[in-house]
Amino acid sequence: MHLIDTKPSRIEALGATFNQLQQGLTTIKWLCQLTQLLQHHRGATMAYLSGSQDFLLQIEQLQLSIESARYLITELNNNNYPCIPQDQLNNINNNWKTIAIGWQQDQVMHNFEFHSHLIDSCNKLLRLCMMEQLKPILLHSNSSHQALLEEVFVALPNSIENLAMLRGLSTNVAVIKACGKDSHAKISFLIKETEQQNKNLVQAVNTLSPDSYLVKTYQKPLHKFLLTVKMSILESPEVTVDSSLLFTMSTDIIDTQWLAVSQGIQRIEDSAYRALIKA
Repeated sequence: MHLIDTKPSRIEALGATFNQLQQGLTTIKWLCQLTQLLQHHRGATMAYLSGSQDFLLQIEQLQLSIESARYLITELNNNNYPCIPQDQLNNINNNWKTIAIGWQQDQVMHNFEFHSHLIDSCNKLLRLCMMEQLKPILLHSNSSHQALLEEVFVALPNSIENLAMLRGLSTNVAVIKACGKDSHAKISFLIKETEQQNKNLVQAVNTLSPDSYLVKTYQKPLHKFLLTVKMSILESPEVTVDSSLLFTMSTDIIDTQWLAVSQGIQRIEDSAYRALIKA
């Protein structure tokens, strides 16, 4: 019996699928990097515009990193298997250029909204790449992967973005030492959303990936951060909490959450390779 596959068409198709998968996975990883950098830039620029000059060096370094990530995503998308529609990639690049040029002249909340719109576009592209590049391969071999894809590319990014918005708003309040009604309402809403999303995530992780220790490691720091914001901003007659402390506390958690996304992508990547071999 000959075990060597003599059908060149199948091998060629396998090679094309592998190359497309590789480009899709790499694009997804860089989109995650870009989103994380934009979230950090939003929080740092809000603190700077609120009056904290200490964040300027961070902002300059972040802008260089964002330019590099954008360039690499654009170059990657020019290869044989583009994952991102060109018009959507152009919109992201143009919106970032508008932010980079004009953020120092923006009002704090306008800056917040401009960044949030751009981050939302990046998260939508992340889900689009998941749907078009990963889902057909994974669900063809195992329908149970649907829940893992939803956790890694929908639930976790949504939770991270809510916490990242909370970082920016709470840092802004801590810098100016005042919390207006609008900020109070937004912060209160984001805390409730973050608590509910985190509860759902912990349940999902226990079911889907009990070996995923990263989600469990940030539970205590997350509760401590949320409690600090509640007590020092929402329930305090005076805002005296240190802005750098809030920024650092939340950033440490967000960084760990993005590591959890990376961990999930690695599991998905391994599963996709196994699915290709079995195809």
